Amino acid sequence: MIQLRNLRLALTLHELIFEQRNGYASLQLLSKWRHEVGLNIEIGAFLKKYPCIFQIYIHPVKKNHCCKITRKMADLIAEEDAVIRENETDIVQRLKKLLMLST
Repeated sequence: MIQLRNLRLALTLHELIFEQRNGYASLQLLSKWRHEVGLNIEIGAFLKKYPCIFQIYIHPVKKNHCCKITRKMADLIAEEDAVIRENETDIVQRLKKLLMLST
């Protein structure tokens, strides 16, 4: 359950970072969203737990710590979206059969 909760938190943070126009977010901004996401630890500690998902770096112009999604994680999310789109018709057919069985 803890692993699923952490995955859900990581995906929520991914959505928040992805919504930013630059594709990254400062740690200061992410720390403001910490309670809205449901984190009970510091945002930096959570991000450092998952270096394969989040890349923390110092912004070259602003000189503050920023976070972006790693290429590996972006590829996994794109692959997941492709699989969902690919199997959508099959899923719809199965759901229709289930709904016809119910009253």
